[in-house]
Amino acid sequence: MWKRIGDGSQVSIWKDRWIMGSRTGTVTTSCSPNCQIQTLNQLIKDGRWNAEIINQILNSEDSVKIISMPLSCFRRKDRFFWNFSKSGQYTVKTGYANVMQEKSNGMRRERIGEETSWEIRKHSIWKRLWKLNLKHKPKLFIWRSLQNSLATKETIYSRTGEGDRICNGCGEEVETMKHMFFQCLIAQTVWKVAPVRWEGLNDLQNNLWRWWEAVSRTEKMEKGKERISLTANILWQIWKSRNKAQFENEKGEARNIIGKAQQEWIEYEEVTGRASKEMEGEVGSDQHRKVSEPPKEGIIRIHTDAAISAKLIRTGKGIIARHWTGEIMRARGVMEMKMGEALMEESLTIRMALQMARQAGWGKIEVISDCKTAVDMIANNNVQECHIVTILKDIEDLIKGFDFCTVSFVPRSANVGSHRLAQFATKLVNDIDWENNFPTWLIEAANKDWRVEATFCNETLVVSS
Repeated sequence: MWKRIGDGSQVSIWKDRWIMGSRTGTVTTSCSPNCQIQTLNQLIKDGRWNAEIINQILNSEDSVKIISMPLSCFRRKDRFFWNFSKSGQYTVKTGYANVMQEKSNGMRRERIGEETSWEIRKHSIWKRLWKLNLKHKPKLFIWRSLQNSLATKETIYSRTGEGDRICNGCGEEVETMKHMFFQCLIAQTVWKVAPVRWEGLNDLQNNLWRWWEAVSRTEKMEKGKERISLTANILWQIWKSRNKAQFENEKGEARNIIGKAQQEWIEYEEVTGRASKEMEGEVGSDQHRKVSEPPKEGIIRIHTDAAISAKLIRTGKGIIARHWTGEIMRARGVMEMKMGEALMEESLTIRMALQMARQAGWGKIEVISDCKTAVDMIANNNVQECHIVTILKDIEDLIKGFDFCTVSFVPRSANVGSHRLAQFATKLVNDIDWENNFPTWLIEAANKDWRVEATFCNETLVVSS
């Protein structure tokens, strides 16, 4: 059985199964003998994940998954559940299906193990490398690095017996590929601030080939190709920064290296037309369209939307609250550094809108979303959808606190304002919370929602006193 997170006091970080999106549910990081952090509540601060501590004690693979998991806005108890059914309840049927799946996976792993000859592994690495959506130069650079043909100071010295072997970046150690990419103070800082990190592969840094092979194997994971491409760009920028220090006596800064790596990658994705979509949403059927009526007097309408930027590895949430006369009362944009999943982010935005309304003391509200799946799940009281059950349960409880509350679906064409705000939020450094004064572009976009013909056919939970 797995554990669903409440306050985390009864969940063991190292022993229990609790990580959603993981095959086993357990952390892949080994617990150090002197580690004092044992239960999950020690990783939570003020109702949010403590990213600083998580990144300190857990590897990158675990950290990314954990920080992406939603926490309840209420203090709930930790609970057991069965992860292999939508209801969270164990049945003989789901138990048998899980056993057979594990058996099939085991046989597949055995076959793969028999075929892992050196030539097959090498062919696989090259094939994955050339398929990456990268400029030719970074690809060629990675190829040369894996062939151990970069002209590092140590390589030049070993071949000619001439020259200085000390790294220009730190001025302390011999410049090898391992030092340049991972051990130099500049490189260490780069990986600390990078949106992709590979702490779980630290033991492989002595052999760049094995390290890159392990990185390449994440290709089929969520956002795997994007993470690998960005990693290649980071290594490329580290090398370019090293050359500037060597030939122009210009030392690079970690944040500039990361900024250039992200910028070059994003620009190339846009040029090739293969940039990932920044938002996934569902549009209602045209056959149900009708003129949208303003909310009834006394009811505040709150538009919500979420955006996902695979390129920046960020999510953005946009919330716009309007008076029943149409005037914007408040707008909030929230950015998080994580890889998001559309349904979860849309549901989190709805929950955030309810929290905002509660804090503002609004008694009668209508929450609007263009994610039909999320609205349907709320309408059907489907709190058993395991990966977002925490959010759905919070929404259910929050709705009960209002005199009147509906959650409604509209197509994207009637949700332009919050959609643009969510996209804007993915580029923020700090969250924004506007009242009274709003940017012109937001007012114009929100006004389109007020005039557009839209669907309001999926009204859900209504709670009245």
